[in-house]
Amino acid sequence: MSTARIQRSYFSATCALFLLGFLLAPALIAQYRRSYQAAFFSDLIRSDLSLIKVKKTSVDSKLGQGIRVLEHIAGPSIRAKKLGISSYFLTPPCNASRGDLAPFRLVNDTAYLLVKDLGRGRLALPGPDNGVMYASAGWVAWGFLHPALPIYVSERIFRATFLPGWICLMKHKPGSEGWTSAQEALSKKVMPYLLEPPAPMGGELDTLHYQQSYALEWVALLGIPLQKEILYPFWESQHVKHRLSAIRAAAGLPEQQSTEFWLNGLKDPNWKDYERLLALQSLIQHKAELPTPESLQRLRNTLSSQNTRLPLTLDDPRFCSSYPSLQSLVEKWVQLHQH
Repeated sequence: MSTARIQRSYFSATCALFLLGFLLAPALIAQYRRSYQAAFFSDLIRSDLSLIKVKKTSVDSKLGQGIRVLEHIAGPSIRAKKLGISSYFLTPPCNASRGDLAPFRLVNDTAYLLVKDLGRGRLALPGPDNGVMYASAGWVAWGFLHPALPIYVSERIFRATFLPGWICLMKHKPGSEGWTSAQEALSKKVMPYLLEPPAPMGGELDTLHYQQSYALEWVALLGIPLQKEILYPFWESQHVKHRLSAIRAAAGLPEQQSTEFWLNGLKDPNWKDYERLLALQSLIQHKAELPTPESLQRLRNTLSSQNTRLPLTLDDPRFCSSYPSLQSLVEKWVQLHQH
């Protein structure tokens, strides 16, 4: 089967799943209208999660979506033989919602999962599609920014990068020998994609476009060193995934350059609030130096005091996902330098 057909069938299955739960059964609309919080990948980095590869089995009335573990990769061991995904964490509803979330169902036969073991065969996902990396016909789909923006790469690339990267994030601290070794190892694998000009999105999976977005995300997560000449073409491109990932990937620039990049973005009226959110999150994460008091006050005056919303449509069950206001994030940044 061609990758284009695989992609179409994946999206068709996903759409059918949502339509079934949210649109086609009027009696269930009230029950399944609750939204959930779409998490960034960085929200899921926690030591109590297991990374496993699974195969879908029949649904169990008590355990939920049945799975069989094909491979335990990292994190706490899961000892139960009969397993099901029965609940979520990190799933606060929006204020206007009502009822409960539709039960989770695997779309593809196989997937990589980040799960928490609740005991007695019960597993919990972060959300209905948070922590789920669908695997099919040699490719894997994963969203670093949030699940509404999946990146498709070959399973070969995925296993050579995601798995050691995840283990590094779990076991090592930035600046440690283990962290530096992981930076060097992943740099050799992902940087070649970024030496090519930004590629447009095509109809196929696992194209250079996705590989470049995937590479930028690992640069961001591990702070893999890179130069402005490599990063800026991706920020200046017209491709959403490239632009958003490039904001975070500025973490790989020398400290002064990365701070300048994020600050300039906050001041730029052409930047969207969601892009400014990523810049502020990065400034906080890297404990960047504050601008002058005058510049800081001007910044406060231009940034929104409303919660930052994800760019999702009303029909998306993640629609109510939101993050702190830009002004509140500025205050959090200021507080880092008051201790």
